[in-house]
Amino acid sequence: MRGQVPTNEAGARHRRARLLAPGALALVLAAVPGCGSHARHAVARQVVIRSFAYDPADLAAAPGDTVVWVNEDIVPHTATSAQAGWNTGSIAPDSSARVVLGRRSFGPYACSFHPNMKGILTRNGARPASLPHPSE
Repeated sequence: MRGQVPTNEAGARHRRARLLAPGALALVLAAVPGCGSHARHAVARQVVIRSFAYDPADLAAAPGDTVVWVNEDIVPHTATSAQAGWNTGSIAPDSSARVVLGRRSFGPYACSFHPNMKGILTRNGARPASLPHPSE
């Protein structure tokens, strides 16, 4: 019987492994971003376009959030970020467009049709000092 484990010892090890496995899995999942009990859920945020302005002009959000631009004006608009590389395309009056934010989706944006319309997406509310407020 050399090299073989007696049945009662093998059974005890198997039971210990079954008892420890869920705890080990919980530790692994807690270490993976987004899997722990403190995982952040994505949020839908809204920017209303009216009177040729974004409201709010400065929106704090996080990666994974969805920003919805709702056009309440009488002409089409866009929300376009050349820096971050996203564009809603033309948003007709009484229509909306959405962008799901990635890690690099933050910074200034403007309307392609009306460049004086400016907004900014700040990551978790922290605006880099190099970015002026949209009203500037």
